[in-house]
Amino acid sequence: MKTLPVTFGLAALLALGACATPPAPPSPMAPAATLDRIREEMRQAATHPAPQPVPRPDAVDRALLPPLQTEAPKPPPAPEPRFDLAVSNAPAQQVFL
Repeated sequence: MKTLPVTFGLAALLALGACATPPAPPSPMAPAATLDRIREEMRQAATHPAPQPVPRPDAVDRALLPPLQTEAPKPPPAPEPRFDLAVSNAPAQQVFL
């Protein structure tokens, strides 16, 4: 009977030990190495001039832009004239007729 708790204890230790990960080896991309690479790239970018953009042909610009001449918007039509209607003590049927 004593072997059963010991067996369970060993199994638990083995299970927990299997979950542990070994320490990672030092990476070549450590924070200091990354910062050094960034600085080197910035130095190279600062010393080399940026390439000049190739000018686009006028035909491309004309094809991409919508026509610049458009019709002026038409003004809205004039509103209909309004009138006031004052009615007192008249049935609705007579008013609407």
